Amino acid sequence: MVWIHGGGFVVHSSANYGDRGICKCLCSKGVVVVTIQYRLGILGFSATGDEHSIPNLGLWDQAMALSWVKENIVEFGGDPENITVFGQSAGGVCADLLSLSPYTRDLFDKVIAMGGTANCSWALRDIRRVREATISHAYTLGWEFPNNASDSEVSESLMKFLRQQPVKLLALGLSGRRLFKANIAGLCFGPVADNDFIPEPITALRKKTPKKICMGGATDYETLLFAGFGRKRLDIASFEQVLDKAIPGDRYQSCAEIRRAAKALYINERCTNDEIKRACIR
Repeated sequence: MVWIHGGGFVVHSSANYGDRGICKCLCSKGVVVVTIQYRLGILGFSATGDEHSIPNLGLWDQAMALSWVKENIVEFGGDPENITVFGQSAGGVCADLLSLSPYTRDLFDKVIAMGGTANCSWALRDIRRVREATISHAYTLGWEFPNNASDSEVSESLMKFLRQQPVKLLALGLSGRRLFKANIAGLCFGPVADNDFIPEPITALRKKTPKKICMGGATDYETLLFAGFGRKRLDIASFEQVLDKAIPGDRYQSCAEIRRAAKALYINERCTNDEIKRACIR
């Protein structure tokens, strides 16, 4: 089993999960577990939309790790023909994307996506927005926008500047920066459709990808982390705003019907304020 950590494509590492639980729950039952690292934030998911940057470097890191596991896991008592990739939140998205990409989908057999899949509204970023976020962070480090420059020249100047910066200045956090908003959709760095690692829309890739054994799920309070960012009140109006953002009209033809069904699932007219707060988080 290959573990991919979450963290909004910006923070955390496999070390955050420790080895105690992994050993107790998996290794003690004869499972060989590999935890991998990948580049995050600007280092792993910046993009300019042209030849001056390589998008999805974090996913390429994961692809290299999977290739190594496929080739070498037998030396550690593992079975290269029985590999499961699993991850949580952003790690779940990555696990799903790896199962779809033509570069990695034949490297493993099963996938477990917990709290995130490639179909989540926040799974893929708009490459133009990633470019803007990259420029925004470069500004804070002292980069100057070149006058009378073409888009390509701007990208070249931008990436040359960033490559000269110390790694510690490129590290990002989830809070305290303009690059993060209260809504999880405000995560500005992440995977993009690049016509390479992710060559087609997710729905098209699913139709072409050989079927795998898949598991997925979420916890009741999956978004508790984000409840403290920016939202001062959690009430019925907040709940309806969450539904509007989670079920946008441009993604779902029957969005009004889906919103009504979701509202009926989580709250009713007898709900107390505390129950509404919990429903917002769920």
